Amino acid sequence: TTNNPIASNWYSGVTNYILRAIQGGSGIILYSSTVGNVAKSTTYSITLSTDTWYNIVGLYNGSTISLYLNGVQVGTPTATSGAVLSNTNKGSIGKTPGDAYYAGNISNIQFYNRALSANEILYNYNGLKSRFGL
Repeated sequence: TTNNPIASNWYSGVTNYILRAIQGGSGIILYSSTVGNVAKSTTYSITLSTDTWYNIVGLYNGSTISLYLNGVQVGTPTATSGAVLSNTNKGSIGKTPGDAYYAGNISNIQFYNRALSANEILYNYNGLKSRFGL
C-alpha cells in the first residue's frame, strides 16, 4: 500500500519525523528519528473513512511517541528517547521528498516546540471540531 504523508521533516535523506496515513484508510504511521540515530516507527490500526474529517495528533514527549485521534489517545505509546534531530530545513505538509502528494485534504497543521498535554490536545480538538460539522 502507498503511505500518504501528512507532515514531515527530512534532512539529507534522513527522516526526522513523519506522520503518514495508509492509503485505503487502514491506519496511521508515526515515525521519529532522534539524536544517536534511534528511530521508532509505530503503525496504528485505525479505520479511516473517506469524506470524513479527522483531527490527528502525533506526539513525542522525549520518552514516548503516541497518536491521538479526535482528541483521544490511540493505543499504547511507543517508548523511545533522545532529542529529535535538529536541522534548519522547513517541514513539509502533504508530501515528502520522492513521494507523491497526500491524497486528500489537509485543513489545519500546527507544530509546537514542546509536547502538548492530553488536556491541551482535547481542548484543541474541541475548539476545531465545530468548523467541520462534528
